[in-house]
Amino acid sequence: MISLTQENRQRCTVDLDSGDLERGEFREHLPPKPLMLLRYFIERKHEVVTRDELMEAVWGHLEAASEDAVNVAISSLRRALGDQRRPYRIIQTIPRRGYRYTGEGIVEASEQPQPVPTPSTEGSEQADPGSPPNPAIALPRSWAARLATPLVGLLALSLMALLVWGIGADNPPAANTVSTSGGIEAEQPSVAVLPFLDLSPDADQGYFADALVDRIIHMLAQAEGLQVAARTSSFAFRDAPEQIEEIGLKLRVSAVLEGSILRDGEQMRVLAQLIDVRTGKHLWSRSFDRPVGELFTLQDEIANQVTQTMTNTLLRSEVLRAPANQEAYALSVRAGRLFDQGTVASAEQAIALYQQALALDADHIPALVGWYETAGLLHGLRGGSTPEQMEGAFGALQRAIELAPDDPDLLRARASEYRRVGEHQLAIDTYGHALDRNPNDAIALNRLGDLYLFLGRYDEGLESLRAAERIDPLSARIATRLADALWAVGRAEEAIAKLRDNIRNSPAVPANYDRMATYLNQMGRTGEAMRFIVATRDLDPASAFRQFRVCEFYLQLADDQSAEKCADQLEQSGGP
Repeated sequence: MISLTQENRQRCTVDLDSGDLERGEFREHLPPKPLMLLRYFIERKHEVVTRDELMEAVWGHLEAASEDAVNVAISSLRRALGDQRRPYRIIQTIPRRGYRYTGEGIVEASEQPQPVPTPSTEGSEQADPGSPPNPAIALPRSWAARLATPLVGLLALSLMALLVWGIGADNPPAANTVSTSGGIEAEQPSVAVLPFLDLSPDADQGYFADALVDRIIHMLAQAEGLQVAARTSSFAFRDAPEQIEEIGLKLRVSAVLEGSILRDGEQMRVLAQLIDVRTGKHLWSRSFDRPVGELFTLQDEIANQVTQTMTNTLLRSEVLRAPANQEAYALSVRAGRLFDQGTVASAEQAIALYQQALALDADHIPALVGWYETAGLLHGLRGGSTPEQMEGAFGALQRAIELAPDDPDLLRARASEYRRVGEHQLAIDTYGHALDRNPNDAIALNRLGDLYLFLGRYDEGLESLRAAERIDPLSARIATRLADALWAVGRAEEAIAKLRDNIRNSPAVPANYDRMATYLNQMGRTGEAMRFIVATRDLDPASAFRQFRVCEFYLQLADDQSAEKCADQLEQSGGP
């Protein structure tokens, strides 16, 4: 037992064996995780302890703990010790590094605790009850190996394209379906930019309001020392009834930027306000009356004001470089939304919009990069592309390289291309360069994590995917990759549970159903898997890849007649 005397406050006594805690009239029994944290912190007093070290020491191994689990345990321990006010004095948060237990205001009145051994996850309460008894579950087999048809070769290339371009729709889920467990544990200033309200007389300027917000998010994401929620997650709260505090909890941010736009002809009035999630107070607010032609200047001003308020710095000059053509920029924003949907139809529409943007501004970097990435997506979904289609996409990529070789989105695209051709280390390095330029790029983190999983580097994959989830907590694509990671380390039931949550939150995303079908099939639950793979096809009926998956599953069910009929239908529909 140790007694902790909090100076100018109440005496706090903790039994490090039983977890019983007394502080004045306050009595509590510390749960196992906060108690183990306290023991470990005392052992490492005054040292900076990383989150990974905490996970290893308290949960047993990195993949056993989620970010939310660590946050909850830290918050619970702080509350028990009376260390709830910021800045924390006893358990300090060290931005980008971890935590430091200072013991400030606390006197250890008796024996020191014994060092805490790294707990085993075998036969203890730290063990994951959903984990299968045998952790050595292999990664899913290649779907192509099971179906011997002339389509296999080309469709195998399609699967590679789907992996490389991080395919799968990423429409924001309904905000009220997302759990708020874990609360906020902000290790650095963090902000989410919500969709601005369209207050125009005809309420027909939503696209313009989105274009206003999109570049603000992109610029803030490149600010030094600022964590920015991805658009995918922040836009889930369009027209949502949640209060600012609840939105902050779900997006794991300390501040929210919201606003409105009223456009009348060639004039616009914009109101922007930055709100502290915890207190509800305005950190900054301002209204702007400007000509529509000054959109980019207005975006620069708002982004710089938010950055200065949150970090006391200004954005770098290269971040503020504005597009040359406002209409081309707006077309690219619309195309990006279509890309996120991840279907053949939406990808075809996106490419058409990117090409329209380039007709207005042949050097518009977002359109050049977007064309290349969407062509890769379409290649995977269709099961192939014509030489002319890919030639145009690669030409766009090459032009972007000539114009802006250090653009973070371009670097991400180049990394994906390196992976496609098998240059894995070069891909990893280039993803790193992209993240140096834009540390809030959840897409790059997701693709990097996926590449690590592909290479069997599961710890690094989990780390990258968890970082992506912190930035984009409502992303269906990232949730699917995290399910892949759980599957890869043998936690099959947890992977299935995560996919079920993902499908519930984002029911229109085909990739969720496809992955669920794959894993259920690996577990021998073929009938259930078949229902999911059919749902995948129904959500994206124009995709040859989705149709082929249905054919494959018929074969796995030993229904040769249905498999043959399915393959005939695929060929008749113009499949590769």
